[in-house]
Amino acid sequence: MMAVVAEMAARFGVRCQVSLETPMACGIGICFSCVARVRDDQGGWDYRRTCVEGPVFDAQKICFAAHGNRP
Repeated sequence: MMAVVAEMAARFGVRCQVSLETPMACGIGICFSCVARVRDDQGGWDYRRTCVEGPVFDAQKICFAAHGNRP
């Protein structure tokens, strides 16, 4: 559902943020069990820790396909 909302927001030029819920083993970013694929400014992607750098991210930067969702 978040992927579709992000797609619609982009289509209409509306800024959209999403809050991700991932398993967090340590809660302080050491174990990297809570990572999400996020696009970077150079056109690539990197893993971001939802417990430290999130859980709220710009919807246009989340790689939803990597998480089993579209787009």
